[in-house]
Amino acid sequence: MPALEPPPPLLSKLGERLLADVREDVPGAWERMLDEFGEVVLAVPRRHGLGEADAEDVFQATWIALHRSVGGIRDPGALAAWILTTAKRETWRNLRRRAHLVGGRLEACPDEAGESEDPEQLLLAAERGRLVREGLADLEQRCRELLEQLFFKAGVATYADIAAALQVPVGSIGPTRRRCLGRLAEQLEARGFR
Repeated sequence: MPALEPPPPLLSKLGERLLADVREDVPGAWERMLDEFGEVVLAVPRRHGLGEADAEDVFQATWIALHRSVGGIRDPGALAAWILTTAKRETWRNLRRRAHLVGGRLEACPDEAGESEDPEQLLLAAERGRLVREGLADLEQRCRELLEQLFFKAGVATYADIAAALQVPVGSIGPTRRRCLGRLAEQLEARGFR
């Protein structure tokens, strides 16, 4: 594997701790590793247009590669970069295979096109997503359902569509949305979301 730039201190310490725990067979170490880096691994193939099944293939191949290489990683502080690089390579493999299977031609791999993903930014985005999901889960059902309808459902729904789905008056959606977003903001602030 080529030499990587030094990782940011936050990722370096996290990688060192997780890799040490995995190498020492600390119970739950692999689960913590998946919790910390799983969303980042899935983000790579998704950003390159792969569907969920292909993204899951990349996810699985990345973790298998890490499992096989865990003892040979020389710089534990670069674990996040190692995982991200492996996920990119597995994504490219998948893209090449898919292009070959359909008789197409892959013009350039993402890194050849100059694309670069910052592992720390991907981790921060995954952490923010986790905090939002936790905050939503702690809201009362009515708020959670409204916010999910407004912001997380595929496609564009009108207030009339949402009102019908939730069996509430159309005129109540705006004020309820404002109150629910306020409650979610409180949940996120309590969790340290910035």
